[in-house]
Amino acid sequence: MQNNVLSQLKDIQTPEPITWWPLAWGWWLVIVLVVVSIYVVIRLVIKRIENNKAKKQALKMLEQIHNEPHPHKTVIAVNDILKRVMLVYTSRDSIASMNSKQWFESLNTLSETHKIPTHFSQLAYQPKCSAKDADEYLNAAQNWVKNTLPLSKKQKQITERWSATNV
Repeated sequence: MQNNVLSQLKDIQTPEPITWWPLAWGWWLVIVLVVVSIYVVIRLVIKRIENNKAKKQALKMLEQIHNEPHPHKTVIAVNDILKRVMLVYTSRDSIASMNSKQWFESLNTLSETHKIPTHFSQLAYQPKCSAKDADEYLNAAQNWVKNTLPLSKKQKQITERWSATNV
């Protein structure tokens, strides 16, 4: 009799296995957040690389003129490189109308710690300058570029004020 009752039992039916598709809305949200985060990080990295290109080029150019035998040419080249790199980070209007003293003062307002001595502003206009002065100017310019560029938002606001005062 007991055997008869067992034979009447039917096999256990297991449910169909749960598939991973279609995804629940929570997973879609996670996927969207991950994709957006990756996009934002990539954009920030690209922006940072682009922002540092001019700085790297300026440092490379300053390093190349380190072996210039003529101190006067070194000074002129340093001035040229500083102006070129600043034109990348600021507007032309803010720099073009400055005399040499204003130029050096403006460079020094952008950097709190790495200032370029203002007496270097006259080196390019003197008929002769010493190799020591040229090397000091070159080193000061390299330190300024390394530690000041790229410009922060605060520094960019300062340069915008230069443009407004020169108009």
